[in-house]
Parts: sequence; C-alpha cells; structure tokens
Amino acid sequence: MSAALLANFTKLVGQEAPPCQKSLDVLAELRLATLDFQFIFAEPTNAAEQKQSDSEKKIVMSMLESSVLLAAKLGNWREENNMFENSYSQLKTFYTDQKHIVDQDKKNEIFGLNLLRLLITNNLMKFHMELELLTDAERVTSPIAFVVALEQALAEGSYHKVLSAEKNVPVGSFKGFIPFLKDAVRADVANCSEKAYSSLSVKDAQEIMFFDSEKQLKTFVNDRPAWSIQDGRLMFQAREAAQVEIPSMRLISQSLSYANELERIV
Repeated sequence: MSAALLANFTKLVGQEAPPCQKSLDVLAELRLATLDFQFIFAEPTNAAEQKQSDSEKKIVMSMLESSVLLAAKLGNWREENNMFENSYSQLKTFYTDQKHIVDQDKKNEIFGLNLLRLLITNNLMKFHMELELLTDAERVTSPIAFVVALEQALAEGSYHKVLSAEKNVPVGSFKGFIPFLKDAVRADVANCSEKAYSSLSVKDAQEIMFFDSEKQLKTFVNDRPAWSIQDGRLMFQAREAAQVEIPSMRLISQSLSYANELERIV
C-alpha cells in the first residue's frame, strides 16, 4: 500500500499544477501509512529485517524528497516551519546515515534546490555551511555547480549572468525559483540605485532593473513610497545627511579628568 501511495504521490508532484490539492491529499495518506513502519528507528537484527528496513526507509526518503519538490512548486519555503525546510531537515539525516540507499542524483537536486532557496533569501552564512556538507565530487555536479556559479555572479555584481542563467537550469525543479531570484537581483539593484543617484531617466531605470516594459517599472515604483516618476524620470527620495553632534566641552572635561587621575596615580 505504501509503495503504491508513494508512486502516485511522486507522479502527482511531477504533473499537477498548483494548488496541488491531490498531491497534498495523497501525501497525508502516505504519512499515515508510514506510521506502521517497524524499522524507521529500530535496528534490524537479521538479513530479512535489514531488507525490510531498507525498503521502509527508501519509501520515507522518497516521500520527503517529493515533499521538498512539492513545497518548491507551491512556494511553501519562505515562512517559518515550512514544508520545504521541515522535509529537507529530515532528509539530511537519511543522506548522512543511510548512504547505501541514497539516490545520488536526487540528493544533488535536493541539495541544489535548498542552496538556491538560501541564496534567494540572502542567507549566505547557511548557504556556505550547507555547501561544506558536500564532497568535492558532489560540488561539481550540475545542480550544485549551477547554484555556486550564481552565488559567485551575485558576489561580483554580474547580474546579467544571474538573469541569463534561466536558460541553463540543470533540473526542472529549479525553474520555479528563478522568478524569485530575479526579484532578489532587482531589489539589490534598486537599493544600490537609490543610494547612488537622486534620479534616473525612466528608460535607464527600466534597463538597469531588468524590466521588460515601463508598465512593469511603474508597478515596482508603486510599491516604494519614497519613489516617484516625474517628467520621464524616476525620482528617489533625497536622503538627508546625518548630522553627528560632537559634545566637545564634555569630551574636553573628561580628557582633563583622565589626565589628572593619571597624574595622581603616577
């Protein structure tokens, strides 16, 4: 029964479009079915039990892998305690402790997907921590190498490399994350632009923020109260220079006090 549910779940995740209600329903059934497994936590004592243990763990591992892919498709990866992160954290235990049953290609895809998620959310510390868990051989596989190259391009400010990467995604599951990556790049460029310029022509702003039309730019500007478009120019709110008051008399008094104290000690 569990194997049949897993096959159906995996098929639905690959085919169903959001909101993927059928996938979620089958996942709920599959989770209940795995509660009857005997060797997820118990250690087998003979060859027959070992075979059953491996079979049960393969089903749970595949269920978690498909859950990650489903979460990526649904966008359930940003909020706390989300399906993506919960499933991924459980998967890491299997990848570490049950290496003999791991599908290496699927592991590379799942790890790459998580690295892409961390890159989009700008969680670079965790990104590099996760990268350290991989072997040199795993890092050069196409899913991992693709995301590492994106991280390097972002660090260099080579945004065109990042945006053109959509044409070269190594696995289909990455495609759902690419629009969010574009948004992250655009936000970074926007923040830099308002610090560097007081205004830009609409044409230049559209180009450097990678919008396909002026309408898209205007929609983006509407979400930023400090920005406005006037006479064909994108205006950034003037930032007043922060004035730092130096309490000179107090500092002089303190300095003299320290000097007198030092002279008394000496």
